[in-house]
Amino acid sequence: MSIKYRQDEYQTLLLKILSHRLAEAYAEFIHLLVRKEYWGYAKDEELKPADILNRKYVGIRPAPGYSGCPDHRAKKKIFNLLNVQKEISISLTENYAMTPPASICGYYFANSQARYFNVGKISKDQIEDYSKRRKDPINITEKWLAHILNY
Repeated sequence: MSIKYRQDEYQTLLLKILSHRLAEAYAEFIHLLVRKEYWGYAKDEELKPADILNRKYVGIRPAPGYSGCPDHRAKKKIFNLLNVQKEISISLTENYAMTPPASICGYYFANSQARYFNVGKISKDQIEDYSKRRKDPINITEKWLAHILNY
């Protein structure tokens, strides 16, 4: 029996959704390995799937571009540090989207007190301070963080 492949919008959408879910599941698996083997701070961890979904484990894995780290430009530092394009053939677009799109980029924090949070809206003085620390012109920082400005 052969399976005939029929490309249509629905199948394309399903494939994209599946590949994003698999990338996220793999990131969760790597986080498990970090906790139990690589860093080993939770060697005896035995969590049920519901515990994992409710983040009952120690540590977090925030990602640039999400609510706790809203500046996508942080990916460039990660990519340069780890030589990502050469090592695993994932690249960044000019807007810091990853190619292929079903890719994961983030940080691991092992502290038992680490929690996810939202940055929320930020003011002009915060933009000025952040721009200064990044050594970027204010208008560039405003461009990249426009979605969280309160002015």
